[in-house]
Amino acid sequence: MAPEVIQGKSYDARVDLWSVGIILYECLFGKAPYASNTVKELLLKWQTSQEIQIPPDSFMNRTGATVSESCCDLLRGLLHWDPDKRISFKSFFQHPFIVNTPGSLAPCSSAVWEAGRAKIEEAVSKEKQGKTSEALGCYEEGILLLRDAISSQDDQLDASGTETLRKRIRTYEAHAEKLSACLSRDRGSSELSHLIEMCLSTPPLKSALDIGKSAEEYDQGAEFSCALETYTKCLGLLIPLIEREPTGERKTQLKVQAHRWMSRAEHLKAFLKKSSDTLAPVETLELLVQHFEDHWLPWHTKIPLLHTSCERGAWQCTRYLVSERSEELNQCFDEYYPIHQACLHEPKFIELLLACGADPRVRTATQQMNLLHVLFLLGKKSADDTFAVLKLLLDNGLRDLINEPDSLGNTPLHALVMRSKLEQSRYGCLGYDPQPWNKWDTLHLVRYMVQNGASPSINQVQNSLLACVLRHIRDWEFRFELLEFLLQHGGNPNIAGRDGSLPLMVCLVPLINKDPLHQFTHTMKVYYLNCVRVLCKHGANTNCSSRINLTPLHVLMYSATENFSRSSEKAEAFDFIRQLLVILLQHGLDPNIRFNQRIQHILLALVDMLKHARFCEDLNHVHDLTRTLLQYGADPNVLISEPIFATNSFSSATKPKVQVLYYYVQFLLQREEFLADPERTFERVMWLYFSAMQHHALHSCLRLVLAQASMLPSRHGLEEILRAMISTPRSLKQIARVTIYESIKRRPAANVSKLPLPTPLKDYILNLAP
Repeated sequence: MAPEVIQGKSYDARVDLWSVGIILYECLFGKAPYASNTVKELLLKWQTSQEIQIPPDSFMNRTGATVSESCCDLLRGLLHWDPDKRISFKSFFQHPFIVNTPGSLAPCSSAVWEAGRAKIEEAVSKEKQGKTSEALGCYEEGILLLRDAISSQDDQLDASGTETLRKRIRTYEAHAEKLSACLSRDRGSSELSHLIEMCLSTPPLKSALDIGKSAEEYDQGAEFSCALETYTKCLGLLIPLIEREPTGERKTQLKVQAHRWMSRAEHLKAFLKKSSDTLAPVETLELLVQHFEDHWLPWHTKIPLLHTSCERGAWQCTRYLVSERSEELNQCFDEYYPIHQACLHEPKFIELLLACGADPRVRTATQQMNLLHVLFLLGKKSADDTFAVLKLLLDNGLRDLINEPDSLGNTPLHALVMRSKLEQSRYGCLGYDPQPWNKWDTLHLVRYMVQNGASPSINQVQNSLLACVLRHIRDWEFRFELLEFLLQHGGNPNIAGRDGSLPLMVCLVPLINKDPLHQFTHTMKVYYLNCVRVLCKHGANTNCSSRINLTPLHVLMYSATENFSRSSEKAEAFDFIRQLLVILLQHGLDPNIRFNQRIQHILLALVDMLKHARFCEDLNHVHDLTRTLLQYGADPNVLISEPIFATNSFSSATKPKVQVLYYYVQFLLQREEFLADPERTFERVMWLYFSAMQHHALHSCLRLVLAQASMLPSRHGLEEILRAMISTPRSLKQIARVTIYESIKRRPAANVSKLPLPTPLKDYILNLAP
């Protein structure tokens, strides 16, 4: 290597002159000019920048070498440190040592030799112009002339000179053979294209020929396995078609083409079999390394073969490379380290790299994932193999990183939950190897992680694992079991997830935009309620809201409204909503908070929901939900100043404060079909408010709605009920119930069991029956 290359200076083609000088020096004296025992000694010699000295006569006498003065002069010219003082290419070829060397090309100066050289030069020129056929003819003529010239001057050249010239001619012949092969291939391609045009009217023949053409392209690109497979496919289609082809020119050409492809396929088959039988993977790798390593320059990065072998799971190659390329053990390539790729395969890969000094604490370049992240997110092993690798990693320094998040805030435990989601997506699909994990596999891995210190990951700030489980696990039974396990091991249900929503909201929101109730089976409903119950049991805030101010009450109301429009399974859906509402109310849900800007109270929201009702029976669902809310603290006497129904009695400027019962009656006045119900289903909600409201609030509201109902025709049924409520005073039993109802803060469902009363009276207070 020339000095200017080592020193990092700019260089040009003159570095080749230095290389020729070094090679000539070694051939003459048997060693390199700066031969050293160590690299350090070699660098010291380079730093001195001393010109290379020709060995003295005593050395040449001792070794028996005889070096002419012209040869020494050429060596000195070639081995100058300064490129500007180094001999030029023109001077090199005109140097006496080169010109007067026996066997050089110059002494052959006959007219025949000159004519041959002229033909070769003409061939080179035509080849550059793309005239391959003409160039091939010139090469053939030139080679014949050169051979004649050598034969006519055998007596003037020694044996070594003749052999040198013959080698040069053989080089020309080899190049001419390549050109001939290219021409043959082009002619074959042209013939194939012509044959394809002949078969345009026969689509099966054209398809088979197109496949054969693809096989030739694979063959030319040295993709021999693909070429053999494609040749086989082509011949399997082509030969039966040829047998049915009528006699003619097309059949003849098809036979020729099929025979050509068959011969090539047999040749490729024998070649591939010999290659696979004679070379083991490591031997093949050694040959490749030896071939490519000679062409690397010091400032070039070598191909990361260790990384590739770990990525492909090549065990024997990995064993070979960990010793041959130990510097690549902790080298990052394309985001990952070799140990990241190794953890995706059998445990022996990790064991080998760890034993050879690989750092198990490395992270990927961009996402900052450690080995545990990579194992769960990118791995495709069975649960048993994953557990074996996990145990190995935790025992070799990864236990300290078990709670470390990546750049997205996901800990290894989050990665395990996401991996479980991917495994669930493979359920029911045939042909997977290994088989998908089941829920017990995931629970076993989660339990092992928690036992080894992963508990803090459950309450990762702004990325709650509970929210992650509710968002990604689709199996409701598994979701409940995993959720219960995490809560029992310190999970906090009031830490928000990635989107800012608490786990309870993550569980509830899909009811209105992703998981409609009509798609729920009975088992799904049971475990859904269990998930909400276990969250509330461990302290979940039932009055929470999402980033868009969506609360549990909103979710339940929107879900109930959507189910009004369904003709089937409506009763089951409302029963599920009521059960969900009971669980939330039992664990602190406040039914008296402002519902939204338009509707101030949840009781009024139930009345507003009735505008989506289609049948009289729908009023029963509203009655059940209203009674549930009244049993858990909803205030039936609440005064609301923003009416949601337009009336003729009050202008928009007045906006009096009235009770929910008033709005319910206003709704009935606008829906005559409900008032015409012979079973009078609409009465149930009215009697419910009659049983729960205070005396003064009830009668002021009744007088107001009676005044409006009496002014409208065909409302006699409603007017009769209102008059009966006003004219008939409450019984002592009813008055006592209202008093007790108010004294236990309107929460009979939670407190009536504590009262020292007979069971019938407790039921009377709880159910708010007329």
